[in-house]
Amino acid sequence: MRYTHLLIGRSLLLCALVLFPLLTRSASVPDAAAQPPAYNKSSPFGIVAALGNRVREDELDTAVGLLREAGVQWQREEIFWDRVQKAPGGPFIWNGDGSGFYNYDRAIGAQVAAGINVLGLLDYNPYWFKSKNPHPDEWIEDWGNYVYATVAHYGRDKGWITYWELWNEPNVRASGYESGLYEIKDFVRLLEVGRAAAQAADPNAIIVMGGMSGLTQIDAEYSYDALTYLDEVGKLGGWQHVDIIALHPYHPAPPEAIFSASTVP
Repeated sequence: MRYTHLLIGRSLLLCALVLFPLLTRSASVPDAAAQPPAYNKSSPFGIVAALGNRVREDELDTAVGLLREAGVQWQREEIFWDRVQKAPGGPFIWNGDGSGFYNYDRAIGAQVAAGINVLGLLDYNPYWFKSKNPHPDEWIEDWGNYVYATVAHYGRDKGWITYWELWNEPNVRASGYESGLYEIKDFVRLLEVGRAAAQAADPNAIIVMGGMSGLTQIDAEYSYDALTYLDEVGKLGGWQHVDIIALHPYHPAPPEAIFSASTVP
């Protein structure tokens, strides 16, 4: 009996020794110096917000403040070609069209000032070919000029962006076939011209392949599942034109599906 009481007593003492520091710690005010920094620039995590396209100029500061409060480290800013240049050979407009949107100077500058890394996304065919979708032969040179001008402006001149993604989801019909990329070789050509232009503008530019949509089988006409498309791009020499490959692992498949036997040969 005495031995049992002794065990119980020791158990209660052990619980008290464990709980007391926890209780006192939770009741005390945290030492600010001991807290992790609010911003860890080495973190890879971020979001797609495209502030220049989705947030009015008068609300940009509030939006950037919310991103910072949420701990966002990276943000992908989509700089639409048709919003910054209206005619072939025409000037580039970086500060909006008067609508309250598309002021990329303002949107990107505010994020950089807040310590947020920006991935620049360059995409879609030009204003003067919207809804016409001609063969890339008719606009590929202009594409190179657009990439050069944008990378020079935000990379070389302002030093705001180093990472550049060329196009978005070329493997799906809406942003591939219906946007003038009729064959996979057209996308490879776009990467080749885009990389050359970007690095001519800023030798430090790092090129990201336009993100592939989904990791599951896509049955729609003129669309490809991501891994099939990537494989074909590689066979055509497209991988040599990028430093990073991007994937968009949308539901219903989890991100881990890319490693499953059903998606990887």
